[in-house]
Amino acid sequence: MNTISTAQRPWYRQFWPWALAAGPVAVLIAGSVTIWLAVTRPEALVVDDYYKQGNAINQSIQRDRAAAQLGLKADLEIVADGQLEVRLIGDAAYAWPPVIGLLLTHPTLASEDIKVQLVAKSLANGRGVYVAAAPLLKDVSYQLQLQDGDRWRLTGEWPKSAKIVVGVQSADK
Repeated sequence: MNTISTAQRPWYRQFWPWALAAGPVAVLIAGSVTIWLAVTRPEALVVDDYYKQGNAINQSIQRDRAAAQLGLKADLEIVADGQLEVRLIGDAAYAWPPVIGLLLTHPTLASEDIKVQLVAKSLANGRGVYVAAAPLLKDVSYQLQLQDGDRWRLTGEWPKSAKIVVGVQSADK
């Protein structure tokens, strides 16, 4: 009579218990990382007050239309001396403001948005030139808003790593 005795290895030295446990362990790790990200990086992607946001959108549309009525166009450029220069062209009768604002909106992080106040360098005959120190830009494409308070607004995009002239004009044209 031939009997073969096989010594049974303990369960923790077997392949299958570990292979079967790997899936649930991976899910626990991924879930923990997801919870950690949600708690430590709360981004305001959901608006709390939809009515107020809707009214702000209507006001923005009115500012876009005002820019179109004035025939506003702008070229933005970072010039050799590290200055941001904005050249505005519009209605010759328009009284250019002494200061305008530029908002560069980061595509995903509100904390990376950049606000710049541009001061008039020369204002004459339907043209306005404004300057400010050039901001340090990340390597992303920014959405830009050039605005005179609540009167008009020009929107556009500042391409990734742009050192070139960026042109914007009113959306209603």
